[in-house]
Amino acid sequence: MKNEAEASDLDAGWVDDIVWTGDAPVPALTPEICSAAVTNGVFALDFLGERGMLYTVQTNAVPGTNGWWDTAAVPHYASETNGVHRFGAEVTLPSGARSGFFRIRAGTD
Repeated sequence: MKNEAEASDLDAGWVDDIVWTGDAPVPALTPEICSAAVTNGVFALDFLGERGMLYTVQTNAVPGTNGWWDTAAVPHYASETNGVHRFGAEVTLPSGARSGFFRIRAGTD
């Protein structure tokens, strides 16, 4: 409890576990895919990014279309090592996909 008698040591207050629910900032780092593998038609990838950002896995491997398309994959936070945050995502390959590229898009929406 704070009083007028003293202003040091334990005569203070602390705030822990602050969660910001406002607008997400523009990412300072571009997400970087560091590994990828296909097992039983599921494309799994790991990437590095910033904690607290919204990420979307996109592909240009959708047959009959041009450009990048959002996949249904939901990236999940995996771990942190020395301030580097690792995420993972599993993507079901589009029906009929034979080849294509994938990318991670960081955004605020």
